[in-house]
Amino acid sequence: MRNGIPDFGTMVTMIRVVAAVVGAAFVLMGWSAMRRARALRRDGVRASGQVVALDVDHDWSMDRGASVSYPVVEFALRDGRIHRARSDVGSSPAPAREGDQVTVYYDPADPDRFTLDGPGNAIGPLLAAVGALVLLGAAIGPWLLTAFG
Repeated sequence: MRNGIPDFGTMVTMIRVVAAVVGAAFVLMGWSAMRRARALRRDGVRASGQVVALDVDHDWSMDRGASVSYPVVEFALRDGRIHRARSDVGSSPAPAREGDQVTVYYDPADPDRFTLDGPGNAIGPLLAAVGALVLLGAAIGPWLLTAFG
């Protein structure tokens, strides 16, 4: 360290550690989302539902004001009551449109815990893949710099 500034090797190590922590967090979040969706498909109750609204969250911290859409779904419970719940998985663009018919797998003990069947469940594998790539970059990045830099 010179004049309070870490040397290059220390900086690279710090960046690798931060990248590894972020990558591991993404892998864990993705794995958790995949596990939850798989458990609901295996143990939950299957029902037909309809997207009745899209709950849009705006993130104005980004330059263009990104938004994430969460489907609000109505579906019939086993006892015939109609249940309305907001998905905890949102995306941009929206994973479904208002009026779309969807298949829902829900927890009979807590119908607010549900997952939609279909491509809207790609968030878990996507998070895990991004995390794995970041971890890989943290692991082999310095080698790539020396081998090709």
